Amino acid sequence: MQNLGHYDPYGYSENESDNASDGISVSSELDGREVNREDSKQVHKDDKLTKKYGIGARLLSKMGFVEGQGLGRDGKGIAQPIHAEQRPQGHVGLGSFIGDNRKVEEAENLRDTYSSSSDEFVSHSQVKFNASKTFQLNNNINLKFNNEEFNLKFLKYKDKLPSEIVQKYETNKLQSNQKTKLWGSLSDLSNLYAEVDTINSKLESLNVSISSYEQNSLKIAALLSEYHQDLKLLPAILCNNNDYDRNEISFKNYLRTILESVDSDELTDEIVSRLIMERYSTIPNEIFLQVTEEKNLIFTELQYIIMTFPSIFQNISKTLNYSQSSLYNVIVPSMRNLWQSLKDADIKTVDLFLFLLGTYATVFESIKIKDYIENNIIYQSLYSIVSDWDLNDSYTKYPILKLSKSYWNEDLQQLLLENYRSHCESFNAETNSFLSKDNRSILANLIPRQDMYKATSIYIVPKLKQSWNLNVDILKEFETWNDNFFDNTVGTFSFVSLLVNFQNALPKEYISSWLLCILNELNKLLFEFCQYSNLEEREHIKAFAAWFLDKLNADYFDLETYIPAEFDMCFEFIESLSESDLKAIHNKSLELPTNIL
Repeated sequence: MQNLGHYDPYGYSENESDNASDGISVSSELDGREVNREDSKQVHKDDKLTKKYGIGARLLSKMGFVEGQGLGRDGKGIAQPIHAEQRPQGHVGLGSFIGDNRKVEEAENLRDTYSSSSDEFVSHSQVKFNASKTFQLNNNINLKFNNEEFNLKFLKYKDKLPSEIVQKYETNKLQSNQKTKLWGSLSDLSNLYAEVDTINSKLESLNVSISSYEQNSLKIAALLSEYHQDLKLLPAILCNNNDYDRNEISFKNYLRTILESVDSDELTDEIVSRLIMERYSTIPNEIFLQVTEEKNLIFTELQYIIMTFPSIFQNISKTLNYSQSSLYNVIVPSMRNLWQSLKDADIKTVDLFLFLLGTYATVFESIKIKDYIENNIIYQSLYSIVSDWDLNDSYTKYPILKLSKSYWNEDLQQLLLENYRSHCESFNAETNSFLSKDNRSILANLIPRQDMYKATSIYIVPKLKQSWNLNVDILKEFETWNDNFFDNTVGTFSFVSLLVNFQNALPKEYISSWLLCILNELNKLLFEFCQYSNLEEREHIKAFAAWFLDKLNADYFDLETYIPAEFDMCFEFIESLSESDLKAIHNKSLELPTNIL
């Protein structure tokens, strides 16, 4: 559209006042015509024109439109506005042509305009007429195809098409819409036959698999029948312990035959599975678990099978294959009798269980049951025992406590520590009933050492100091000493008897500090006594000191392990008691140990 500046033929310009003075005109040339402002105002005042165009005339005039001329830059657009028409049917959609067959012809001509003889753009169109002569044209997606591909598909599926269609195509009498439909049919045929080819290929592969399976089944039967008698004899051989070595050699030869003659893991899996069930499923439980010369014959054979066929038993799938399932079915029923009674089992049963689980771990791992046994069976048994265990009772009441620390997870260790803390808190130094030596060893092995020291420090150390103050008086013991009678329930050795209970519950350095205090008290007594005694009295206290030191070292603590230098020094000091120039070796400022950690 031309740029007409301020030209406004209908006088609708917002830049001009309606009260402009008469006689002032602005002229411009449009298509050879002159229009002045007075004429524009006259048009504006024309009610008919206002009713006819309304606000639209104002907008069009600002863009240069003149009544009677066409729209657009070149004036070739429509000159009359589009009139609204009410549709006779409420459900007729946009784009329909009503009551005008001429427009149907225009639509067909428009479609033919976009058709070509080589690369054709054919719109999927449907022309429908109803009782009201309504024509509906639905333009969907344009489909492009080339003649070369079309011809190839036509020739490939020509014999599958109706003869009438073939004849029209070959004589080039197909209309565009028919050709489009034919193209769609050829594409569908192509896809259909591709699927048929895929199905035929799968059927062929399936037939090969069936044939292979039948051959493998015959091969399995032949291999099993060859050693069937030996397999059946095994239970009797094990029960009578006769000629097992010959049978074992025959069995291993059989395994090597399978390994060398079968090249399929699936077939090997089936053969080994049937072998396991044939050979072991009928063996009595007591024979199955029997251990002789530190080995179990059944588990040893099973371990050999697993080592011979690693690809089968190293199956990483969550489910067991045939061989693993058979192995599970012959092992678990026998082992279940062991683990179901672990809590109350005797030492022999626990030792057998631990031996099998440890020595033949490969067997249990191959059927994915080792973790289950450890995390469920063993854990539950231990948890139940620790919850009920009175630490004053010997651990031999629960042999399963012998399990190595690797089976004790953090929860079990924490539970045992709480049990130990309660025991320490309720400990009575006067009754001296703390823990047996074996129980101390078990706890020291299972409870984290620093946690055990901390619990002992909180609850036991104050009671040790109390016992020291009540019992340790070496002078009184010397005065009442009789080497023919000894009572360790009173005096210094009452404290020593108490201290010895905590050899695993207290750090070695802390025990050494207490022993050093005892020797220091002895050295102090010896030095002070000898200052005011005669030779005979010195010999008497010398005998007491030698007895005291020997009793402490032999019956309670190995002093050469705890305080070797101080022990030797004390021994030499006792030997020198007869000398006149005796020198003190005790420490006057030595105090009792306080802090453990």
